[in-house]
Amino acid sequence: MFVWPDVSLIVLVMFVGAWFLADGLLALALAFAHGNKRFQALDGAVGIAIGLIAILHPSVTGLSLLVIVAVWAIVRGVLQMLLAMDLGSRGRGAWVFAAIGAASLVFGALLLSNLASGALAVVGLIAGFAVLLGLSYISTGFWLERSNGASLSQELPPRRK
Repeated sequence: MFVWPDVSLIVLVMFVGAWFLADGLLALALAFAHGNKRFQALDGAVGIAIGLIAILHPSVTGLSLLVIVAVWAIVRGVLQMLLAMDLGSRGRGAWVFAAIGAASLVFGALLLSNLASGALAVVGLIAGFAVLLGLSYISTGFWLERSNGASLSQELPPRRK
């Protein structure tokens, strides 16, 4: 990063774009697999769109990268909270999605409040949020599987031998 800061920033933008694209595709797939999850489908579409923007235009500045990540986090936070309200009417652990949405909103606000510091200065914040978000989704998946009483293996089709 010290030798080629311009190339490093482009690679960082490409990785962030790939992360958003993969996250959006998974959210969209889950929304269609489970049906009637309009906020999750919208979350997936936003992730795909922002991911494609970052991948197709990787020569953005550090400030642009911060704005892209901050906007994504804020939109995602709002949509996660709307999903939580939608799930709340069905009584399925909506508080978990509300907490994840609130964390995304706080993260986006932190990024917007640190625009002057530049993208490379807040890389640790972005990486920490990515790890925290991933761990929260993994733990949420395990928690939902236990609370529903059904094992994932009961939902999957049998393996062919």
